[in-house]
Amino acid sequence: MKIKINGVNEALKFSRIADRFDEDIDVTDGHFIVDGKSHVGLLMICTKPNLEAKIITDDMGKWAAFRNAIEEFLYVDE
Repeated sequence: MKIKINGVNEALKFSRIADRFDEDIDVTDGHFIVDGKSHVGLLMICTKPNLEAKIITDDMGKWAAFRNAIEEFLYVDE
């Protein structure tokens, strides 16, 4: 899922949401992959364009729950 994180407060909010899930959550900028639950990791890449978040699960229910939880961060092309 393409996401956009604007600054420190949003990075901290995203990581708190990710922390509610038992599954691994990866966030990548195309070059680096960081743990979506890591405040420091997200702060390293949060201002870069083209971020993508991925929850590591085959359970579509958990995937949908994660997508709904991070809806405010989803990047929508206009």
